[in-house]
Amino acid sequence: MLSFLARFGRAKVGQISQSITEAIVRFDPETASEAQIAEFEAQLNVLTAKVATLRREYDNEQKEADAAQANYNRYMAAAEKLQNQIADPAIPGEKKASLEPSLSNLLTTIEGLVPEMEREIREAKEAKEFLAEFEQAAIEAAQKVTTARAKLTEAAHKMESAKLQRERATEMAEHAAVLAGIRSGNDSLGTALSAMEKVAQKDQDATTAATLKANLLTKHVPQSIENDQNVRDALGEASTSPSSVSLTDRLAALKARKG
Repeated sequence: MLSFLARFGRAKVGQISQSITEAIVRFDPETASEAQIAEFEAQLNVLTAKVATLRREYDNEQKEADAAQANYNRYMAAAEKLQNQIADPAIPGEKKASLEPSLSNLLTTIEGLVPEMEREIREAKEAKEFLAEFEQAAIEAAQKVTTARAKLTEAAHKMESAKLQRERATEMAEHAAVLAGIRSGNDSLGTALSAMEKVAQKDQDATTAATLKANLLTKHVPQSIENDQNVRDALGEASTSPSSVSLTDRLAALKARKG
């Protein structure tokens, strides 16, 4: 968990640094370019100083290796000379007898020189390889410095072009939004007109339905007997003509009705 959090933290810091750098180059690309060139020059200064130190160290190591090699070669030459003298038949026996111990001692000394000589040669080789790595890094840093201004200028132009394209695209999007709003307004007008026509049709249908209802109710309403003209005429005649029923019959009818 701690390892994860540590890596997460480094990742977030890297993102923040990248965001800050992007904000800086957007705000002031020229100053950002000069700062980048200055940084490259500072890196080059560090590398060239290191190369100078490593060259001095390599020179010392190589001198020591050369000295060890030369000393070994000198001792080997002496050993070969003693060996040749021992093998020379012209050399007296007593002389050869004294030469053999000398050769033995010399060979022991040479055998002791071998590890030291190999170490000096190895150290010189390593110093040379280390120097070569820093020399290559210095060359690359110098190339950065010499090409940085042109590349940064080109990058700034690309950034400005991209900015203009983005602004143009934004402007076109805004125009499209305005046009869409106008078209939407036209569509809304058509929608309102259609709604009005539907409302008018519904009102007409309602009027027709109400008229039909009224006609149906009027047609089937019960008619009062007094509204019948023929009946009214007959009643009028009946009320004006004398009654042919006698008083006795009328009284008897009333009595019968009561009972």
